[in-house]
Amino acid sequence: MLAIVCGASAWPNADFSGSIAYANTAHGWREYLTDRCGMVVEEEDLLWLFDSLLDVSGHSASIADFISSRIEEGEFVHGAGLLIFLIYIGHGAFLGKRRDYCLPIRSTTSLPLPQQSSLHVADLAELLSRQAPSSSRVVILDCCFAGQAFKHFQSSVENLTKAKLELVLDQNRTTRRIALLCASSAHDPAQIDEDESYTLFGRAVLSVLREGDTAELSDMSLRRVCELARGRLESRGDDSPIPEVHSPDQTTGDLSSEAIFPNPRREDRVLSTASSGVLPVAARIAPPTRKRRRRAPIFLWMSLNRWYLVVASLVVLIATVAWVELPQLWSRDQVAQTGPRTGADPAMTPCVADSKVVAGTQNNPDFLVELIESPKCESFWARITRYGDSAPGNSVAVAIYRRDNPDGPERQNVSVPDSQSAITRMIHRQDPTDRLCATGSITIGPTTIGPSVPLCT
Repeated sequence: MLAIVCGASAWPNADFSGSIAYANTAHGWREYLTDRCGMVVEEEDLLWLFDSLLDVSGHSASIADFISSRIEEGEFVHGAGLLIFLIYIGHGAFLGKRRDYCLPIRSTTSLPLPQQSSLHVADLAELLSRQAPSSSRVVILDCCFAGQAFKHFQSSVENLTKAKLELVLDQNRTTRRIALLCASSAHDPAQIDEDESYTLFGRAVLSVLREGDTAELSDMSLRRVCELARGRLESRGDDSPIPEVHSPDQTTGDLSSEAIFPNPRREDRVLSTASSGVLPVAARIAPPTRKRRRRAPIFLWMSLNRWYLVVASLVVLIATVAWVELPQLWSRDQVAQTGPRTGADPAMTPCVADSKVVAGTQNNPDFLVELIESPKCESFWARITRYGDSAPGNSVAVAIYRRDNPDGPERQNVSVPDSQSAITRMIHRQDPTDRLCATGSITIGPTTIGPSVPLCT
């Protein structure tokens, strides 16, 4: 089982309002996916692109490489036998003259054209189909007009004919199915909860998954989860958007009706909890078993008395490895020289390629401060994002520093006027025990809000 989580909590260079609700919802999904009482997805099988600094091409390449590497490692032919989750949290919008349905990411910009820097749902659907055509896919869209995605995940007549032919020829290997869980219809916007701590859809669905189904004491299908979440939203008695389930591809059955989510209310789980205090993993689609590739002996064909061929082959092999590896070693040395240097602009280094948010402020209604890490460069930087649309005439400020020397020479400060967001320069972590902290503030007219409570690693 693989999981991909993308989206954003803020769009500093585009006309989309940010909220901590998006971040909280995304982290709620991550916790559920990796929890042993949830979907039990291993960290190496989770691709976290939420609030990533990568552009559209970087997102696509990361998803393609991630799926390809896992398919190769598990020896899943074309993804057969593999279940892939793709979850997006953020905004959904119709952009450009063609009104393409797009999903803005953190790097989306209003200029020159926002559709050029946003994920196109049609492209995402094609990417998944190309990388793992025989896989089962669950796509969860927590954004406005999410139901619009349905048509993009439908197969053409040509592809359906091809899939049916593959199914007849290879009944045991094809597992192609697609199911969508949408926060709203194709015509309705999604909403954030009143306290702006979660999205309405995210809170309802995650609550169902955590609390379980008391009416049917069996594991839950995507359709059942949607039904229970819809009941919670309808009970509010307001105009909350109603989630939808779609099954645009049922080549090998309706994935939305398959019990893939563990139900904490199942009797065997309750009994197990009472005796051991640990909830057992649900009986569902088995996680992929990784197989070691059997490597054929290279020199068995050689006669033992022709040892000189062995020596010659080894020389060629060593030369080939040196030819391939030396440029990579030089490249890594370059990264070591240009990436981790304290005071470097992260956007001008290779460190941004593997960067990820490792900590963020919680329940701050005015702004979000985040600590960002590049594991490859062993470096950190900080980012602040203002909520709302009060950037003109005001400023944002953020700083990162070593906890044991907060005002030392390596402290990185930045203050940017007329901006929704700001990013500091990097601090290279010299030792794994180094503690780094970040804090930020914003101005609204003559009032300064902050500094925030220090956020530390």
